[in-house]
Amino acid sequence: MKKFLVIVLVAISVCAHTKAQSTYYFPVDSAHGIEAFSVKWYSGQLEAMKEPIIYNVVSGNEIYRFTWLRTFHHPVAIRVERSNNQFKLYWKMCSGAGGYAPGKLILDKQKTITVAEWNQFIARLIRAGFWNMATELKGILGNDGSQWILEGKNGDRYHVVDRWTPGSSTDYYKCCDYLLSLTDIKVSGQDKY
Repeated sequence: MKKFLVIVLVAISVCAHTKAQSTYYFPVDSAHGIEAFSVKWYSGQLEAMKEPIIYNVVSGNEIYRFTWLRTFHHPVAIRVERSNNQFKLYWKMCSGAGGYAPGKLILDKQKTITVAEWNQFIARLIRAGFWNMATELKGILGNDGSQWILEGKNGDRYHVVDRWTPGSSTDYYKCCDYLLSLTDIKVSGQDKY
């Protein structure tokens, strides 16, 4: 009986581990261009932050999420949603590091934003050309730094853009940084990379 119980517990553990590893937050196909290694890494970070999967959600909401994974700093996810005429901002942070294990959820906040703040974000999104940007820029590699991942879901349309340490003068950086400015997360200049 004891042996049977051990086998059952091991089987449950293996199934739970397999299920956790099969939870991907991004489409696993070549059309979106994110490599399998990155999909697993980013998904593990977002799962630790208890974020929803948005690429396959069926709702009338317009949703955008900025995932900020700095190598040696806490991982951050900032999500903004429009539901009819209501605009909500959610932000989360884990205790680990974006380039390593995510750690535990240490920040989980939300607030209503104004239509003007929403429109300011959408204007920055348009200025960056988000919906037409390549998902990844091939050949841009670096040690350390950060990943700036921005997802958008509007109706049946989904897009994700992943950039390694974008320059602060780029419209993409400014779009993501605007979402950060709407939160109470304080980041010193040298830590905003």
